[in-house]
Amino acid sequence: MTFPHQPASQPRAGAARARARVRLAACRRHEVAVPFRVHGSVVEDESGRPLAGLLVRAYDEDLVLDDHLGDARTDVQGRFEVVFTEVQFMDAFETRPDLYLRVFDASGSRLLLTTEHEVRADAEPDERFELRIPRERLAAR
Repeated sequence: MTFPHQPASQPRAGAARARARVRLAACRRHEVAVPFRVHGSVVEDESGRPLAGLLVRAYDEDLVLDDHLGDARTDVQGRFEVVFTEVQFMDAFETRPDLYLRVFDASGSRLLLTTEHEVRADAEPDERFELRIPRERLAAR
């Protein structure tokens, strides 16, 4: 199982992150809740086929109890988007989330994939995930 990150070779990615950091600083100066966005796609690993209808849950990892940031369903192209604000995770020592995802089947009862072992510490306001689920994991029951 792999969890590839956005390729560093994409010049637009660096510019988008820089713009997001500027927006983050501006929101903090004006005491506005900072919007964060985690988005991406979920596909079958072997075929690259988009997986529709899956439940994607975003979390902020903490020492005692992780914060649930929001949920999304994958669309027909396997895409998802969760939008949240710093109010949902911020505490005295944390200004950006330590982000991970869990992907469940359509019923929300069976965990298909987690990125808990690859937490994105101090995540940017805009994070993209490309998630691949092995065929045998989709069929398992």
